[in-house]
Amino acid sequence: MTGAYTGPTALDSLPAATDARLQGAVEAVTSGRFSVLSLDCFDTLLWRKVPEPINAFWVLGSQLQSEGLLAPDIDGSAFALLRQRAEVRARKVRQEGGQGEEVTLRDICALVPPAVLRIGLDELMRREVELERSLLVPDLDVVELARLAGEKGMRVACVSDTYFSETHMRSFLSAPPTGSLEIARIFASSSYGIGKGSGLWRHVIEELDVKPKEIIHVGDNRAADVTAAGRNGIESVYFQRRPEGLARMIHREEAHADSPLSAYHGDYGLTALRSKVLHRVEGQNQPAELQPFWSFGAASLGPPLTGFADWVQERARAAGASKAFCMMREGGLLAKLINAAAPSVSSPVEAEPIWLSRQLCARASIVEGTAEELQSLFERRRMPTVAEFCATLGVDPSEVPGFEHTPNARLHQPRVPERLTEQIVLDPELRARVVAQSSELRGRIVRYLEKMCPPGEDRLVLVDLGWGATIQTLADGLLREAGSELRTIGLYLITTERAAERMIDGTDVHGYLANAGQPPGPVDAFMRSPELLEQICMPDHGSQIGL
Repeated sequence: MTGAYTGPTALDSLPAATDARLQGAVEAVTSGRFSVLSLDCFDTLLWRKVPEPINAFWVLGSQLQSEGLLAPDIDGSAFALLRQRAEVRARKVRQEGGQGEEVTLRDICALVPPAVLRIGLDELMRREVELERSLLVPDLDVVELARLAGEKGMRVACVSDTYFSETHMRSFLSAPPTGSLEIARIFASSSYGIGKGSGLWRHVIEELDVKPKEIIHVGDNRAADVTAAGRNGIESVYFQRRPEGLARMIHREEAHADSPLSAYHGDYGLTALRSKVLHRVEGQNQPAELQPFWSFGAASLGPPLTGFADWVQERARAAGASKAFCMMREGGLLAKLINAAAPSVSSPVEAEPIWLSRQLCARASIVEGTAEELQSLFERRRMPTVAEFCATLGVDPSEVPGFEHTPNARLHQPRVPERLTEQIVLDPELRARVVAQSSELRGRIVRYLEKMCPPGEDRLVLVDLGWGATIQTLADGLLREAGSELRTIGLYLITTERAAERMIDGTDVHGYLANAGQPPGPVDAFMRSPELLEQICMPDHGSQIGL
């Protein structure tokens, strides 16, 4: 049989494959039927730290621009377009000359207009090869497959449609862990002038001196690696580059992203890793009804929250802290993530939840019982009802003139919140009770915070998903009012423009994806429906109302 591999499916006695795409390949390698393992190179054995190959040209162009090696009116994006068009033109020239459409790197670089460069052809080629090498990362599961094939006495070959030469590819594969693999042959389409779909497979079969049925191939291009291989009698395993759902998601993300790439690190491999995690065996084995949730967590929420956890570890330690305190209710999940990130740093901090809510801190912030202090309690996305607001202050609605019969009325009408606070402030007994209760609560919160702070440290690291740094600002105010020398540092996934005012007032606020509302891209994406992320991260209990 040719084309896609359809061997046995029993895996109990086979080496474990953590990548579900390779289960068939592991079966084939251990079956004894094949003498050669053929691997596609790019996006199979090696993947790039950029979403698409053309992004590598942008990275190269941005580096050249920063070093003054491009014409003044050419930036990284313009260079990427020229480099892409040069490749298209090079293929067209060869095809019109009856030489096929496979080209070399020299063919391409020779067509990049010299007027836009401050370097020569050889240096441009050298820079592109070095750039490619810096962006390539071995797929460890494919490396282990190749190692397994070697242990089974199979030869390993690389077959790639690429403008890079065999020498270039050998250099890409020379670093660990691929450097330890015994790769018998490398077949680069640029060396033969033909690709997998137009005759390269015949050279592979002839030069390896094997029958087609002795080769099992793994690759990410269905046309070249499965269909074309099958036409030549070679069985193959399709190594899907990224699931269709993720491909659509990435396309939408790119439509709204501003400069999503680093000029030296691309996207740090994030796009490729998102795809890889979706292909993990445990994800593929989830019940059908849980698949969408698992995939959303792995490919959408997992990457930013994982990076956030690593960042918290680094920033907390840099601040001289030994612990990070994650504000409930989301803090339960965040603490687990931060502790899971401990191996990523040399001196990790320990994360644990801390019970501190906006409602609690706001109640404790009333010092004189002024209308302004009471009205600060309305700084929330959803206005409370009369009963909810009165409960925050420890007052019964029946005690407030004009509001005793409307406890369930929501305070979103103009002037209604002001009238309610005025009625409380104008009643000496109610006002005194509110101030006394606030003072007592303030003392309890301050003692709690001082007790939580590790011995010998004078700053408490607070962690939260973020938004306006309201709780941290209130906590700092409580500490100052009580005469405590303890202060806080806030580490957040995102903070909005509201945090800028708090920062000017002296609150120590830091954001991972965005701080003080900048850059606006991540802020706009999250703040359209922040409740979604909050609900996902929350445990199954309500808000904190006391201490």
